[in-house]
Amino acid sequence: RDQIILSLQYLNQILSVDIDSLTLTCESGCTLQSLNEKLIEHQLMIPLDLGSRGSCMIGGNISTNAGGLNVIKYGMIDRNILGLEVVLSDG
Repeated sequence: RDQIILSLQYLNQILSVDIDSLTLTCESGCTLQSLNEKLIEHQLMIPLDLGSRGSCMIGGNISTNAGGLNVIKYGMIDRNILGLEVVLSDG
């Protein structure tokens, strides 16, 4: 089988933080740590916490429906997503 490896490391921009609606818009290559560092500036946090927070990317966390250390309190990551903009394999 043919396979492809896709690196998201350059899709790492935080596009916006909306304090009024408590939402964050970012690209899929953002690490969990960089998102939390940005949110701490606004006294907010991402409820997902993993040991690999410095290297795991939010796109991978979403695709695997990660739970992490705070899963009992906040649930799986899909409970914290309002929407996704995606590109499907068929274009």
